[in-house]
Amino acid sequence: MEELKQHILKDGLAEKEGNIVLVSRFLNHQLDPQLIMHCAEEFARLFADQGINKIVTIEASGIAPAILLGNIMHLPVVFVKKSIPKTVVDSWKSWVWSFTRDDEKTVCIDREFLTDKDRILFIDDFLADGHASGSIIHLCRPSGAQIVGMGFLVEKGFAKGWQFLRDHGITYHALATIKQINDDNTMVVEYPIACIDHIWAIKKTQTMSKKQIKKCSKSPTRLKRPFNDLLTTFLPAFIITKISHFSTLWDHSSSEPPLSPRNLMTA
Repeated sequence: MEELKQHILKDGLAEKEGNIVLVSRFLNHQLDPQLIMHCAEEFARLFADQGINKIVTIEASGIAPAILLGNIMHLPVVFVKKSIPKTVVDSWKSWVWSFTRDDEKTVCIDREFLTDKDRILFIDDFLADGHASGSIIHLCRPSGAQIVGMGFLVEKGFAKGWQFLRDHGITYHALATIKQINDDNTMVVEYPIACIDHIWAIKKTQTMSKKQIKKCSKSPTRLKRPFNDLLTTFLPAFIITKISHFSTLWDHSSSEPPLSPRNLMTA
């Protein structure tokens, strides 16, 4: 999304040491309502007609885009709490590691608001190493809710989150990707020409001619990455996921206590 890309380049700050990206001027401290509305409209376009009946986010920076998206799609929005309030008697629980705070918090969602009837879309501000995403996956396991997709305003392309989501068979869209932070603390930002996910890669290669595939594999654009990922990442991950799908990832009957998302990253 070009508008978001330009905001990051103009008003965003970065620190090479620690791979820190600051978007406080327009996204997760001071908010630009018009920008966030445009982001919500883009998510609505990307995830249209997929049978989603609920939008889920997590405190706190994902709440604004999730609410605007819920208004556009006419869907309820529920946010995962980073604490267990006394008012929530029966809840699904997990943990989330905060990169910015460098600590781990227990998170919960009322069981009334996450059930096996839900087809959810998870929305958040950042995709970095996938800790928040791991928590959502873990919350959906016992509830039986189906994750239709995930949407992120900004993705750290140099982090491991994209690989984590692929390994767990999650389709996602990022509206802007920070490819790298340079030594002078400037950023290389791009927005996807094509969605980087398993479903896109499968559908695209199935409908492309041999000549188009050959051209795509040589292209320097983002079209190259999904094709290469299909060969190097998706096929092995797909086989592994199919083998372990019912015994591990979606084992709703498991009575074991929740895993930490940090362990989930390597599970």
